[in-house]
Amino acid sequence: MTPPGYLNTYRPRLPRSPSPSYTIQPPVILPPQQPPIVVVPQPSPPLPSSWYKQPVDILTFHYNKNMAYAPAAKTYDEAIDNVVELWPELREVERDRIHLLVTGSDHLVRVPRMTWTAVLCDLPRYEVVHVQVEELLPPPQYQGKGKGKWGDNDGKGRRSSGLFSSIRRIFFG
Repeated sequence: MTPPGYLNTYRPRLPRSPSPSYTIQPPVILPPQQPPIVVVPQPSPPLPSSWYKQPVDILTFHYNKNMAYAPAAKTYDEAIDNVVELWPELREVERDRIHLLVTGSDHLVRVPRMTWTAVLCDLPRYEVVHVQVEELLPPPQYQGKGKGKWGDNDGKGRRSSGLFSSIRRIFFG
């Protein structure tokens, strides 16, 4: 019988075999292994505000000796919408005739539709954007009746204005 608290386990006895002939070597001691280096990316510290530009949020539009503030539009079409809203007299003007210009080093520079977002990123707050309306050219003017006909006999006759004609007139009258 087993004492209380002990488990009764059966352990079979293995037959004894003759001991093999080998020599016991001392254990090989390996140097301690370094844990693998794990690089955890850290978020970069925020840059000082002087290192990057904040996107512009408000612009000053100038048209016909008047100025007005407006929110900076993300697209060229939104900017034209702001201009038309600020100056209602431009509602009747075709949108393709309205141009936006910014101040360059010594003169105004037109900002085309394709570069609006790139230029907007480089503008300072409250930058003046000039609005220019392209004037329509008047239709060609025709001469009145009876003027400019080739058959007129007004004493001058028909003269060519080429170089050879001028030389001929000098030598041959």
